[in-house]
Amino acid sequence: MDIKNVAKNDPFQVIFILLSVVLTGITAYYNWQIAVIEAAVVLALAAILLIYNKISKNNLKKIAQISAQFLDYTKDNSLENFPFPTVVADHTGKIVWLNEIFEKEVMAGSNPANYDIEQFTSGYSLDEITANGSVAAEYNNIKYSVYFSKIAVGNRDFYMLYFIEDTYLKNTAQEYMLTRPAVLHAVLDNMDEVLQKFKDSEIAVINGELEKIIESWTAQFPCILRRIANGRFFIIAEERGLASMINKKFKILDEIRDFSYDGKTIGVTLSIGGGRGDTMSECDDAAKQSLDMALSRGGDQAAIRTNGNYEFFGGISSGIEKQTKTKTRIISAAIAQLIGESDNVLVMGHCFSDLDSIGAAVGVCSAARVLGKPANIVLYKEKSLAGSIITKLNNSGLGDLFLEPSEAIPKAGQNTMLVIVDTHRAEFLEYRPIYDIIDKIVVIDHHRKTVDYIDDAVIFYNEPGASSAAEMVTEILQYIVGNKPIGEAVANSLLAGIMLDTRNFVLRTGVRSFEAAAYLKGNGADTVAVKQLFANSMENYKQRNSVIGSSVTYKNCAIAVAPDSMENIRILASQVADELLNITGIKSSYVLFKDNGTINISARSMGEMNVQVIMEKLGGGGHQTMAAAQISVSMEAAVAGLKKELDLFFTDNS
Repeated sequence: MDIKNVAKNDPFQVIFILLSVVLTGITAYYNWQIAVIEAAVVLALAAILLIYNKISKNNLKKIAQISAQFLDYTKDNSLENFPFPTVVADHTGKIVWLNEIFEKEVMAGSNPANYDIEQFTSGYSLDEITANGSVAAEYNNIKYSVYFSKIAVGNRDFYMLYFIEDTYLKNTAQEYMLTRPAVLHAVLDNMDEVLQKFKDSEIAVINGELEKIIESWTAQFPCILRRIANGRFFIIAEERGLASMINKKFKILDEIRDFSYDGKTIGVTLSIGGGRGDTMSECDDAAKQSLDMALSRGGDQAAIRTNGNYEFFGGISSGIEKQTKTKTRIISAAIAQLIGESDNVLVMGHCFSDLDSIGAAVGVCSAARVLGKPANIVLYKEKSLAGSIITKLNNSGLGDLFLEPSEAIPKAGQNTMLVIVDTHRAEFLEYRPIYDIIDKIVVIDHHRKTVDYIDDAVIFYNEPGASSAAEMVTEILQYIVGNKPIGEAVANSLLAGIMLDTRNFVLRTGVRSFEAAAYLKGNGADTVAVKQLFANSMENYKQRNSVIGSSVTYKNCAIAVAPDSMENIRILASQVADELLNITGIKSSYVLFKDNGTINISARSMGEMNVQVIMEKLGGGGHQTMAAAQISVSMEAAVAGLKKELDLFFTDNS
């Protein structure tokens, strides 16, 4: 090996030897005996260097020969002539050899900081490359597919990596994906109700201004907008456009929500459903399903469906109450027909049932019995949080309404009708096996629709604008029973459910809430008796205050952690969450407690914050002002996770 090659392969060693020679010459000027010793050492080091480089060269030649044999090359060929950029790396990922094509085409005159393989493979390590078989890499704005082969030299393993340049192919594929079409359906929510107070001339101006806002928004993206009806729009967008909309979190929702006319915000909102698919027909179907999902969750949000999965954006405002009862009348007639065609009716709410769940279930049973069909409520009495109303019903002679799950199974026949109230998720049912064996299912719920909703129901009546499931059942009951009395006990049960979810007619209370309460009052509901159902014991009152006293404030939100030893912790947690909202400046409250090894979170708000969105991120759900979640983590991790979601909520809705 000549000095030129040594200098090229390892210049630092050559510089070290030259400095040693210079120092030896300086030493000879002062003491020739020491200089002789130094010269001997330098010569020995130089000899070792030459021998080491000779061995390294032989090893590299051997690697190249084995690599050529591995590729079925003849002995006369060389890897220098291999038609692709190629490198050989040791097991640590350090490059020990590269061919001329790699140096010219990949490195292209660049001076890499080191010769580790990762800087040429977009950070992929040798282990990742060998595990995947190949990786997509980019270097100097050129794209490659990197493949490998393993070779052995003695007892050491080396890896040959081949860089196949495919920039044009990948850019073309990327452009194809970015230009794939997506379909969006958009609708201005409740325009008829919102614009009732305006004159025709004003409505025309408002519609024009709203359409102009939507047109200006779509003009930012590669898409086509068409108005297909008053307040309804059809959009075809390229994938790059939809991705940009998602990245900007559909800020059009904020613009429409903040729209004002004559200096006043009119309260109109926008709902968007978007869909991706392999064909335009699939995109359109997915977009329609997404819009239905967005509207079922209260509107004022965008839902995007991709391969059966949903993404949600917005949804921070409360749902607008429907003024018309046309839908309720149609649903009532359909339910009455199904009851008439059934042998019996079973009613079931969510697990750990509350006053709203029990009240709605009692109302459905009353309607079924008026129609001459036997009806019962499937319920674990000991687990219910509505023990007070159950006791009242027992004392009123209606104790036969309730069946333990084991008693209900024999009554679940082939022609049995199951009515699910106050939930639309199978995993939250009081006793799921009942649901699994019955085909004729009706769902009545006011919570915002989630992705895992019960999708096999004959009737799925979801009204997120309603205050409670009891309110919805009360309206249905009026159409089914007509002028027939429902009885004081049934009326009290339904009124208790409405009062619970509206917090005594403070939150989510609309005209129809008061109309339902008036109907119940006319059927004998006693407001004093209902209020007594919410009474607490002195011990419960003290425990509640102790949890409130331990709460902390985080970004205008109250967070409290209840001790493990408290009795009736589920009732206590919801009461504490309600009480914390009475503190000045608190926008939402969260009470965490541990039950059966699972962390439960009870969330409340006064409407300014949508706690349903926050709880949904933690695997739960609910309504805008009342939601909950269960997490199988430690209490510390649950609190940290809750704070993280609060940070994201405030960031997204700043």
